[in-house]
Amino acid sequence: MFFSTQGHAELFRTSSIKIERHTKIIGSANPYNPAYRDYFNKRDKKHQDKDVNVSLNF
Repeated sequence: MFFSTQGHAELFRTSSIKIERHTKIIGSANPYNPAYRDYFNKRDKKHQDKDVNVSLNF
């Protein structure tokens, strides 16, 4: 429950929360194997871009 600036209580609606899907890591991928370095770099880049977009919305 939240209180608005007008002093009355408002209920929080869970439908206002955006569903965020997570991408699974390839089962054979190993971050310690140099053969998968490009795969994990691309993956990290996507996550960093997503984090920047989320932080700009606040």
